[in-house]
Amino acid sequence: MLYYDPIKNVDGQCIPVSRAAVGIYLALSSVQTAQKKVLVPANICYAAIFPILYLGMKPVFCDVSPESGNVTYDTVSRAIEDEMVAMIIPHMYGNPVKDLMSIAALCKNKGILLIEDCASAMGATQPDYTLGCVGDFTVYSTGYSKTLDLGFGGLLISHCFALEEYEKMERMLPCVTEEAEENLRFFSSLYRLIRNQGGRSTIPQMIYKGLPNCVKLGLIHSIDENKKESLIHGLCALPQTIIERRKALTDYQKQLTDIHEKNKYCFSEGAVPWRFNMLIDDQEKKKNIIRRCISEELPVSDWYPVVTHMFQEYSSFPGAIWHEKHILNFPLLIMPEKRKRICEIIKSCYVENEVE
Repeated sequence: MLYYDPIKNVDGQCIPVSRAAVGIYLALSSVQTAQKKVLVPANICYAAIFPILYLGMKPVFCDVSPESGNVTYDTVSRAIEDEMVAMIIPHMYGNPVKDLMSIAALCKNKGILLIEDCASAMGATQPDYTLGCVGDFTVYSTGYSKTLDLGFGGLLISHCFALEEYEKMERMLPCVTEEAEENLRFFSSLYRLIRNQGGRSTIPQMIYKGLPNCVKLGLIHSIDENKKESLIHGLCALPQTIIERRKALTDYQKQLTDIHEKNKYCFSEGAVPWRFNMLIDDQEKKKNIIRRCISEELPVSDWYPVVTHMFQEYSSFPGAIWHEKHILNFPLLIMPEKRKRICEIIKSCYVENEVE
């Protein structure tokens, strides 16, 4: 265990973990009671929700701002229910939640544990508060495609609680197996297939219902000592990674000046962009960009989608649904030639539309 916060370089306690989901699992164990409720955004990564289920608790979903994909004070306050003991608040795409301080005050007033999810916001800042230091617990990820991609790992940090007992719990977790990792990879592919085909019919719902137990060991397991050392050492690359991410974002914006202004996803000052995001109104144009990129084996995604149907929740979340329909994003840390080609495809799709 580290007796400081290695991201903010301030006092605190920190446990390296195998992935951010483990950090959430450990943090929620402090308020674990069967059927108690945990608030999460409708578009949070599904891996952050499974720990709630593993502890016998119930996820309750809230809506988000359509423009940012982040929760607001209003969306959170409207979704609070009786027997709610915790909430997980992510800074989506590395973009800080503007209302976090008022949300934290609400949590304190109602006795709700606040877990700040910085899985995609490592190193981000915000003028009104210190990101990563507001929640009772903070989780980071250094896994695949995160701000700092080490291919594995995460951190559980607290500026409020001693973490010795949590570290003991982490050591008691099982070791991951090759089969568990293979199951998780298969699930990831299966989820995307179901989502693209529509996931509300009977068969997908049966699959979703059975999947959590199938992938538990792939999500909740201990981290070995060698990986702990590699993780801590790997954090040294964070400052340069932040510079490269911001530089790549600027590169996209310069190549797509006019188009980007009309389809702009606004990162606040101090954000560390996860990807280059666009909010595209024309759905056919969006599909065409995706189709063209895939045909040339260029990376493109429309993350993060609404995941509530995975958990048999069919309430309306208009902000999250609007965001899902409009968001399109592209990796930052790829070769400049690939960024250039992606921009050429985007521009050509807009030119074709204007000609028509």
